[in-house]
Amino acid sequence: MYADTTALLFADLPDEGAEAGASQVEKATVVAPTRSDPRVAYWVDPRLTFSSHRKWGPVKQVSGRNTELYTVSEPGVVGRGSDYALSRVKDPLNSSKSAFRHRIASNFPKWGDTWRSEISANWSTDGTNVIRGNEYWMAWAVKFNSDMLQSNSGEASILDFHVVPDAHDSNPHSPFHLFVRNGTMRIQSKSNPSYVTNTRQSVDRKLWEQSNPGADKWHYFVMKARFHWDNGKKPYIRIWKATGNGSLVKIVDHAGPNAYNDKATYLPQKFGLYRWDKWSGPSTRTMYSKGFYVLRATSGTPTLNEQSMLALLKGV
Repeated sequence: MYADTTALLFADLPDEGAEAGASQVEKATVVAPTRSDPRVAYWVDPRLTFSSHRKWGPVKQVSGRNTELYTVSEPGVVGRGSDYALSRVKDPLNSSKSAFRHRIASNFPKWGDTWRSEISANWSTDGTNVIRGNEYWMAWAVKFNSDMLQSNSGEASILDFHVVPDAHDSNPHSPFHLFVRNGTMRIQSKSNPSYVTNTRQSVDRKLWEQSNPGADKWHYFVMKARFHWDNGKKPYIRIWKATGNGSLVKIVDHAGPNAYNDKATYLPQKFGLYRWDKWSGPSTRTMYSKGFYVLRATSGTPTLNEQSMLALLKGV
């Protein structure tokens, strides 16, 4: 079950163009990239043991001291008693497949005065973090439990490319963020070309939102992006989404600045659950994920596009 990923022949694709915005990649046999692909920058995969992730240097941010993911004992990090905050589990909708389970709870230990069940890149220039100015394909998927989607569930971060602020900055906000708030998902993008980044002077864009996503299906996201604060570098963000067995639909197509003018050239990617406001509503928040995959958008075999990245996720 947790063996190496093999090329996935994903011939049973949904009919293209079935709805407005559907992916225009021709229906054909699609080959998913594997973790041995030389274009892989970052590969966090619930099929793999925690100890197998050392190559990509991901870090767990749950409670206590941050440590590299490869040091986590199976099946994961305990929250309280026999309940896990972060664990590798079977896919709740298909027991032949795999997932990470992320859970925060009002009685779990906090990390930095907040509740977290996150996996983060290692905040370095070693090539495993997304680098400003470079093009990447990225893929992730989430499935919510109903405790995430109540009208009083509050807000949680489920994925972001984190800010690495300069010493003189006044800016704690990530330039890209996927949130869920009281049952609504939304994507925010921020940018600022100034040498000194002040939050109040940054441009804040809501790129997409979806209400009532439901707890009975996987939400698959494929993203192609180049992050930069300088419009001359041709930054952009394109995101496709598929729900369950539905077609891929382009939900974001934004051209223009999407990062900060910081000294650090990297934007460390993070996914999982992170809540910062006062606890409200149900006593737990539970989400499943298929990991996070980042590949450099260069030529090679197989061809990388939105369908091949979706095929990767569907094979997890």
